[in-house]
Amino acid sequence: MREKAAFFQRASASLMVPLTFVPLPAVLVALGTVLGIGPLESAGLELLRVWLPLFFAMGIAVGFAQAEGMAVLSAAAGYLTMMAVAEGVAGDPAVNFGALGGVAVGAAAVWLYRYAAKVRLPEFLALFSGRRLGPILAALAGVVLGWGFGLVWPGFHRAVVLLGEWIYAAGGAGAFVYGGIIRMLIPTGLHHLLMQLMDYQMGAWTDPATSQVVMGEYIRFLHGDPSAGRLLSGFFLTLAFGPLGAALAMVHEARPEQRRRVSGMMLTGVLTAMVLGITEPIEFAFIFASPLLFGI
Repeated sequence: MREKAAFFQRASASLMVPLTFVPLPAVLVALGTVLGIGPLESAGLELLRVWLPLFFAMGIAVGFAQAEGMAVLSAAAGYLTMMAVAEGVAGDPAVNFGALGGVAVGAAAVWLYRYAAKVRLPEFLALFSGRRLGPILAALAGVVLGWGFGLVWPGFHRAVVLLGEWIYAAGGAGAFVYGGIIRMLIPTGLHHLLMQLMDYQMGAWTDPATSQVVMGEYIRFLHGDPSAGRLLSGFFLTLAFGPLGAALAMVHEARPEQRRRVSGMMLTGVLTAMVLGITEPIEFAFIFASPLLFGI
């Protein structure tokens, strides 16, 4: 029982490591938006959407391999290889498996790194013996994972497109389903795909001022389409007060000796969510603290 408790404690600590990185891209997004610097805002969004899973992979290595540099390098090599192979197999540069993809690669990399540390190759291959073999094995594992993920990605992509089409046509029921599914998809990273589909592709409206045809819920709303915004309005309350409630609950339930540390982390996450609408710091902390409750 103690071994299981220690394992889950180490897993939780490992998965919290990437959350310390999230405020940086959030600040970049804020500065880019306020100062009108488009590249800065785009860089922040790309860090969140594209590179956050890499930090989850490295976080697993930090927690389960005592922060050894070669283990972290193994996790990075495995993740980058997996994504390159998956993009090639799927034929889609937008492939993104979110935090779960990073965790899967990180776990495989740590296991292979521990195995590699015991391996002794012949003298002429001594350069690759022991821990130095870890990144190579992790990259090979990334090839296998990337091939598998790349094969299933087109099916996931098509399913999300069909779901988006139904949501747009279903009225109020679609809006309800959309809000719930977005929250459930966050651990997988697929919520970005669905949100981009709805915000930038679904629906068309002709701007009477310019005679320009604009598409997407968000773009049509900005151009004054009176029928747009149905899928956007509910997020304001959710993003502003949902993370606040979850953060207060986690601070309340934290052990007294850890409460100050948890409070500081939650404060950063709440400010990020309320000011920028980026809820991943709170939501991932909530998922790792109580995955069963998240499912309910």
